[in-house]
Amino acid sequence: MRAPTRLPVRLILAAEAAEFRLRTRFPPAIDALTPQRHRSAELDQIETDPAFRALFLAELDAALTERAAAEVAELEAFTDAVEAAAENLRAVILPGGERDA
Repeated sequence: MRAPTRLPVRLILAAEAAEFRLRTRFPPAIDALTPQRHRSAELDQIETDPAFRALFLAELDAALTERAAAEVAELEAFTDAVEAAAENLRAVILPGGERDA
């Protein structure tokens, strides 16, 4: 007896294959049936208003800088933890806790 979870997976794969065939054979019809994504008003404002664009880019730079600083802090904490674990391992393995670095 087959596992009951395989049937939904096969149905999904068959549906995706059918969708691909329809999209490649009838692109205008599929495009007409697919809801169109509208651009956001904020994106339009970024493109048209130089002051808003400058403010947006400044906020983006600040967010990226903050994210990079957080990643650096996380990596430094990880490095400290690995170095502490290495010291503990050296103390267990090497006689007298000698260090060969």
